[in-house]
Amino acid sequence: MTRQRKTDKYRLKEGRGTGRKENYLPWLKIHEVPSEGLSSRILGWKNRRIHQLMSNLERDYFFLIQWEDSVIDIREQFPLLPLEETILIAEEFGIRHPSINNQEMKQIVLTTDFVITVDDGNRVRDIARTIKPTSKMNERVREKYEIEEQYWNKRKINWGIVTENEINQQRAKNIRFIYGFYFWDEINGFTKAQIEQIKYNFCDNLTKNDFDITKTAYQFDLLMGWKQGESIGLFKYLLAHKVIKTDMNENIMLLNKIQIKL
Repeated sequence: MTRQRKTDKYRLKEGRGTGRKENYLPWLKIHEVPSEGLSSRILGWKNRRIHQLMSNLERDYFFLIQWEDSVIDIREQFPLLPLEETILIAEEFGIRHPSINNQEMKQIVLTTDFVITVDDGNRVRDIARTIKPTSKMNERVREKYEIEEQYWNKRKINWGIVTENEINQQRAKNIRFIYGFYFWDEINGFTKAQIEQIKYNFCDNLTKNDFDITKTAYQFDLLMGWKQGESIGLFKYLLAHKVIKTDMNENIMLLNKIQIKL
């Protein structure tokens, strides 16, 4: 695929890096930057916006923060503006500011992978997180992160680096397994009243079958006149909405303990 380079001036004119929730425009989009074929475009649960994720590590971290009830907004590829500020930080710390082809007069806007808005019940705050595999951490990368850290420190916003060591792979895998079924009810055209009745009936049958998912799904497909396997989609939907709860740190296909919240 041909990558389309857009200038920082063009991005500013487009309003990139502005807005919140469904109105946010990420500074970078996956078709604009080089990648190793691991980028993803994923519909957000919390704001119904397509998120631009540049690596599998970013994707997995996105799943983890999307799952947290305290997270109310996720802004990816967030620009550190104004550019003049990061240039001054770089000069202060004796760091070469990133630029196009290392040309001093073509410094580029730096970005933070995620700015996450959290509501913990006491206050709403932003935190900033950069995602990087340990294999790609080197002296030059750390220099760039020094600029990034100082930028967020000036705003009194907590900033940190997330590597593969901080990501629970089993938990991320489980969320990925059910992720696409969050809007299952809407995709299938059910009304709110219909889905409430379906949820109740499925969970009632699941309880009567001693939480045997396979048996319940098979019976429920027959009961509803659905094609075989549709009830597994319903089960994933109920997990995604936390109507059915289990330990997400364990293999979701080996469910031992299930809780139902209606």
